[in-house]
Amino acid sequence: MCSAGGPGQLIYPTGVAQGPTKGTVLVVDSGNHRLQTFDIVTGEPLQETGSAGGGDGQFGSPKAVVCACGKVVISDAGQHRLSIFSADTLAWDRHIGGAKGAGIGEFNAPDGLAIWKGDADAPRSDQQAHVFVADSENHRVQVVELGSGRHVRMIGHGQGSRPGQFSQPTGMAIDARSRLLVGECRGRRVQVLSMSGEPLQVCKLGSTVVRGICCPQEDSDADDVNRNKVYCCDFANHRVAVLQLLPCGSH
Repeated sequence: MCSAGGPGQLIYPTGVAQGPTKGTVLVVDSGNHRLQTFDIVTGEPLQETGSAGGGDGQFGSPKAVVCACGKVVISDAGQHRLSIFSADTLAWDRHIGGAKGAGIGEFNAPDGLAIWKGDADAPRSDQQAHVFVADSENHRVQVVELGSGRHVRMIGHGQGSRPGQFSQPTGMAIDARSRLLVGECRGRRVQVLSMSGEPLQVCKLGSTVVRGICCPQEDSDADDVNRNKVYCCDFANHRVAVLQLLPCGSH
């Protein structure tokens, strides 16, 4: 893959996720304002969608992608919204948000994403699944319902460095213990929270400038040691940082 605008070429890729079918991967091709799907084994491009603009299925500055519940969700920082596509066809479905602001349901440069279908004791349907959004320039996490787009709740106690506060959150993941992980670009740390937003752990990272983060999921076959590892894209230092979380504080 090289840097250009043809099929299979990329400019400033910013997000990656497992595709809707086995053996595929989704890549946010930010510089080309599109989403591309690739075959994991051959690297061949399979599908693409999106173009520059503010219309349906277009992007301003797409950042992150997550695929679950039959949908592909992309955070569009430049248009201050989420774009929803069909996982099967990549056909555009709808937007969530789109008004830049700090009110309920408004975003300011949304970034990292995670989808949660509830725990084993209280599973949710695909339509009721919750999307966790790193609302980066509002220094908070917003939770919205995937099917309806309705606002569920806010997580965060304002901009700052105390537990439960955020400073430009950009990375988002849910680990194998159903805990919310939030990577902070300016804050240079990863916070571990309950799904309701209660602070559980804070991992300070020194010079690491966190962008995307990932970790083993609930259905992962990883052993106990690896289930508590978190992988962080260190944007400024051109490396990946690996954290070992404490196993305590699930749920």
